[in-house]
Amino acid sequence: MANQQEIAKKVNGGRILTVFDFMKDKRDLLADALPKHITADRLVGMFTMVINTNPELLQCSQASLIGAIVQTAQLGLMPGNINQCYYVPFNNKKKDGSVVKEVQFILSYRGMIELVNRSGKAAILAAECVHENDQWHYQQGLNPELDHIPAETNRGRVIGAYCIAKDSVIGEKLFVFLNREEIDKVRGASRAGQSDYSPWAKWYEEMAKKTAIKRICKLLPLTVDIQKKISTDETIKTVVAEDMTEVKDETNWDEPTPIATPEVPGVSGKEEK
Repeated sequence: MANQQEIAKKVNGGRILTVFDFMKDKRDLLADALPKHITADRLVGMFTMVINTNPELLQCSQASLIGAIVQTAQLGLMPGNINQCYYVPFNNKKKDGSVVKEVQFILSYRGMIELVNRSGKAAILAAECVHENDQWHYQQGLNPELDHIPAETNRGRVIGAYCIAKDSVIGEKLFVFLNREEIDKVRGASRAGQSDYSPWAKWYEEMAKKTAIKRICKLLPLTVDIQKKISTDETIKTVVAEDMTEVKDETNWDEPTPIATPEVPGVSGKEEK
């Protein structure tokens, strides 16, 4: 696609002076990479709001921020109040030992639902957390069951999360349930999950829902294209290509030091329920 080739040429060639220049000068190119229901003006407006409300993003490398912008455009998602994805400043240790503050692109649970539902072969019907004071019943086997009645008040701590989906190929509903131990095991394996600034520390419920969605995706008949798009979650990319899913993640997962600015919509703000 000529438009994305030109984006790659401009960004990778270092001729964009600022992210604002990129957003202004390449508005038409971004429009070509967006689905019809999202206009370039709307996307530019959302990014301008996100950048203006979190000055720390402007302290990140321009290449990583532009990479996150192009990823968002290619995925057809929206940051900001819609909160399908957000950007987290991340102190990334390079091979030469230097530490560079870069933007990590993160899918929200809403963004993941959008990608799955867009496949046409499956749909996420619900993703919820179970609290200790809720009424619930769960069993596996030949006749799996899942019943959940949330407590009206004082629900207590989260003890699990589940996701219900429909496999449109076979016309059946299915679900997965993860208990607290399983969720925390996933958090422990998340190489950014141990930081005090991690979304796990601030918005555990949203991350638990996202974990359940990721787990059920393994059981759904998703196309390779959708699987690749989901794999862009928690990545840093400073090279722009026609297909950003093909670009290698540059996050140093051996010694990560994630940083997030609290309560910033589309960056690290709490996802609405």
